[in-house]
Amino acid sequence: MEITKFQSSEVAFHIRHDLRELPNEKSYGNESINPDLTKNNYSLIDRGKTAAEVNRYRKELEIFHYNRKNLVHACEAVIQCPADCPPEQKEAFFRESYNYFVSTLPMGERCVFVAEVHTDERHFAPDGSMISKDHLHIMYVPGVPDTKHDGYEYKLCADQLTKKAQLRELHPGLQKHLDDCGIKATVYQKKEGEGKNISLSVKQLKELTEKTGIKLDHSLTVEELSQVINSNVLKEKQIEGFKEQLRQKEAEIASIRSELSEARQQIRMDAEKKVSTEKESVKEEIRSHDTELKKAQEENRILKEKLAEMQTSYEEKEKELAEANTKISDLEKQAEKTQDAGWGNSTGWGSQTGWGSDKNKDITTEEEKTW
Repeated sequence: MEITKFQSSEVAFHIRHDLRELPNEKSYGNESINPDLTKNNYSLIDRGKTAAEVNRYRKELEIFHYNRKNLVHACEAVIQCPADCPPEQKEAFFRESYNYFVSTLPMGERCVFVAEVHTDERHFAPDGSMISKDHLHIMYVPGVPDTKHDGYEYKLCADQLTKKAQLRELHPGLQKHLDDCGIKATVYQKKEGEGKNISLSVKQLKELTEKTGIKLDHSLTVEELSQVINSNVLKEKQIEGFKEQLRQKEAEIASIRSELSEARQQIRMDAEKKVSTEKESVKEEIRSHDTELKKAQEENRILKEKLAEMQTSYEEKEKELAEANTKISDLEKQAEKTQDAGWGNSTGWGSQTGWGSDKNKDITTEEEKTW
């Protein structure tokens, strides 16, 4: 927890910052804010929907104040959620932290005009680990009882509310309140021995982490800080040892990669040689097949020529056969005509010189028998 004081000219800007209400094209001045997560922020009170309405609520509080240039018009307490707080108790932590802090104010909740929980800040250490935590902003008017000015019950007096004795009681008091509420969160640890406490703000803790890599989330005694630094030095030596081992491993990896590259090159060359040999063998086989193919084509050509000759000879024989058949047919026709002309005339069968003629009358009986 830390408390900051603001003069009149600073109040409106910090209200807008807490409500994440800034003009277009204006930045928060905090690179840790992630605009995509701003929708998860929430308020514990309602003093208006805009920063102007909230500031108007503050100004309308009836409280006496002197006309001094350096007068503190508002204070802000920032309470971070400890790393050991269970996620399911985070909202209860902020609500009870608010309730406890309000109970320490003379005016109570009436003087509070901002109670905003921020969950949109992501701050990282040099090693990449996140060191930012969700936190609660409580802005309030530092009003204390007024016994001197008629018509006013309270007056502005930030000094009276920020005395060291009072501030020293805030953390122990908050821890007791959280314990009584059953909330597991460590905001205060009793210091061992007589070590002097070193008070560091949230901003200083962040700067320390950025510059040294040492992650702190609370104020420490000199002895504790010394132990943290010594531990960090030891870790740095260990890191250097790891870096040296890493360099050796990287050299080994480079050597293995070189050997692997050479092996791949040799394999590629062997494969190319083998492929070349196989190509020559295939080419020789193709040439042999080409020779056989040409020989077969030549034989096929000769056979085709012989077949053509045989076809021509066959056609000639067919022609001769046809002519022979024609001649035979003509001869047969002539023979038929010749037979028709000699059959049944006086010189033929049944003539006087043939069978049954007078010349046959001398044939004896023996001749007849013999016939």
